[in-house]
Amino acid sequence: MQFNREINRLMTGILILLGVVAMAAAYWAVVGPDTLLQRQDNPRLVQA
Repeated sequence: MQFNREINRLMTGILILLGVVAMAAAYWAVVGPDTLLQRQDNPRLVQA
């Protein structure tokens, strides 16, 4: 039974990390685009 507990903890940790990555991606998709577009090192601004 020890093995099952370790697998469950590992799976829970991976799901939590996946949730953190999903929240970060959602933040940059919804809130962050304006700040990314206005940065001085934006390749679109450098090209223009």
